[in-house]
Amino acid sequence: MEISIKDDLKQLSKTLNRVQRKQIPFATSQAINDVAFMAQKELKSEAQIKLHNPTPFTLRGFRVNKATKATMSGMVYVHPIVAAYLVKQIEGGTSGPTAVPVNIKLNKYGNIPNRRKGIVKTAKQFIGTYKGTYGVWETTKKGGGGSIKLLAAYHDKVVYKKIFDFYKIVNGVVRYNFNRQLEKRVKVAIANAK
Repeated sequence: MEISIKDDLKQLSKTLNRVQRKQIPFATSQAINDVAFMAQKELKSEAQIKLHNPTPFTLRGFRVNKATKATMSGMVYVHPIVAAYLVKQIEGGTSGPTAVPVNIKLNKYGNIPNRRKGIVKTAKQFIGTYKGTYGVWETTKKGGGGSIKLLAAYHDKVVYKKIFDFYKIVNGVVRYNFNRQLEKRVKVAIANAK
């Protein structure tokens, strides 16, 4: 989400002398950055409340591109890798076939360990349909015989509710804090103007 503040800086500039006016772009870019980092902090805090036990990797996924006095535009965004799996929590919607754990030991964050390497981990495991259920299965040997157990069942479609309102969080932080931060930064810039 881009933070580009085009407030009524012209009005403010009319009350300042030439040297002081030169400080406005710098002060504005600093205020934008202040608010962008506040939004990043708030996103991390809200993620820990709204998302089920988010990983440190997920929390590090909230990023900031800083404003400069030339651009006077900053950006708060989600790293693309994190955005790929967080988008359904932010926007809701449905996903295609999804493996839902049944008999897999999950990590402390409630996820399938090493999921990026795939769900099938050993030669005893396979993906297929058994007794009408499509999923990840594992063969086990007990005594002279063997058995098969379901590790994860594939569901054709999983519906996600919108539970993490990224845009509302960022907008709220900007609306509540920007004018105050701008005023603070302008005062400092004017005091230091030479």
